Amino acid sequence: MLSNHINKAVLSVFCFSILILTSCKKLDEIGPPINTIGPEAVFRTDEKALSALAGMYSLMINQPDLPSMTCGIQSVMGAILSDEGKYMGGNPNDDFFKFYTAQYNIDNLISSMMWDAPFKIIYAANGIEEGVNSSTSAYLTQPTRRQILGEVKLVRAFIHFNLVNTFGEIPLITTTNVNINKSIQKSSVAKVYERIETDLKDAFDLLTDDFIHNNGKKFRPNKYSAAALLARLYLYQERWNEAAAMADTVIRSNKFSLATIENAFAANNSEALWQLNQTESGEKMLVDASYFTPIAAYSSDPIENEFMFREPEFYELLVAEGFIHSRIIASDELVNSFAQNDQRLRKWLDSIPSPYVAPYNGKTEYFSVKYNRAISTLTGTIPANLTYTVIRLAELYLIRAEALAKGNINLIEAVNDVNIIRNRAGLDGIPVGNQQEVIDAIEEERKLELCFEWGHRWYDLKRTGKATSTLGSLPHKQPWSELRLLLPIPESEIVANPRLTQNKDYR
Repeated sequence: MLSNHINKAVLSVFCFSILILTSCKKLDEIGPPINTIGPEAVFRTDEKALSALAGMYSLMINQPDLPSMTCGIQSVMGAILSDEGKYMGGNPNDDFFKFYTAQYNIDNLISSMMWDAPFKIIYAANGIEEGVNSSTSAYLTQPTRRQILGEVKLVRAFIHFNLVNTFGEIPLITTTNVNINKSIQKSSVAKVYERIETDLKDAFDLLTDDFIHNNGKKFRPNKYSAAALLARLYLYQERWNEAAAMADTVIRSNKFSLATIENAFAANNSEALWQLNQTESGEKMLVDASYFTPIAAYSSDPIENEFMFREPEFYELLVAEGFIHSRIIASDELVNSFAQNDQRLRKWLDSIPSPYVAPYNGKTEYFSVKYNRAISTLTGTIPANLTYTVIRLAELYLIRAEALAKGNINLIEAVNDVNIIRNRAGLDGIPVGNQQEVIDAIEEERKLELCFEWGHRWYDLKRTGKATSTLGSLPHKQPWSELRLLLPIPESEIVANPRLTQNKDYR
């Protein structure tokens, strides 16, 4: 709990105690925290300060106990809260089923997954910032100081952004001072956004324009990661000209290029602006994959094995054992939005056939394979992908397109950006229509391009005012309440800190 974290002297617990790694660890080989050490020792040298930074990233991606916002649960929740995913569990007491049907309340584990770990990461970032700023050691060099400060500011901004778009007003935690934080109230969305912008601008100024600080690997952000997050922030604030300018800064840097469809989520690919890398100390698969991808891959087996999937008894056995069905599959609404020749449908979604008899009627079910788990096939095992992409170039093209269509109303350039994404997917470009037609096309392209990534679809429906018309019409989300567009703050936090008020509709 947030308040419990404070009462346990978060400064030592979250920044110095749990973040220190063995000195031989590289930042792209982040392992679990193993030791306790004081702040003076942590920030005495470049190497030790970078170990503390590595611990912060470990908190983000290595979650051995419960999945959390930054290691995949945000994508999972975005899928079932929006119209892109279908939850295959039918138990009405299952928390995931409650969120899928929009009937969740304050007594649930999922809100805690989205709340607890992110605040730990914020505290870690704050502690590292304070430790670097207070260190007088000559062995902590100026370039390393700047790099670390830029990264923790960017991470703090990223976490605050996701929290405020999930819960609405939140406590704005910018220090490890227990006296300040122990009874903190929620800040307005505008105030949180203001701090996010300040942190990202600082990060842009502090960070370098390459990845030399991590031996060329993208597991730590650079200044263009900050620019990309600023572009996203300005888009959400409807500051169109600034959103377009920041997206343009990234695109015109020529530091990134669209990867092939097959490689768009590979480690260190040309499209990635920032990735997280789960290590062997983690769960051996990304949370996305564990929820979105079945254990067995029908598509990787010889075609002559199709008859087994068409056999009702065998099919039902495989489904019951969880071999061929993931917990969350692609909704019909999403699948039907793809053109049949769209390479994203073929490469980013996999499928399984079903028996021809009722109730299956030969329907093909689709599921996300942007990230795969270790998949068993009849001919061997496909290893898991443990690299998780946080930001990629395709989103920047779509941000610039939307900003141009809604701001300067440069429809030709907006359509050009959309067509760059469509062409990569093997599709023909769209013509330049009127403003609303172009905006509709951009929104459709975001739905397809960014599906099953970081809750983009859910956030897009909310920020564009289309959540109620879209989600409120889905039978499984009845009765619908627009107040459910913000998640409830975990009840344990309200109990521990009475100055925190619960979101509407959960009182």
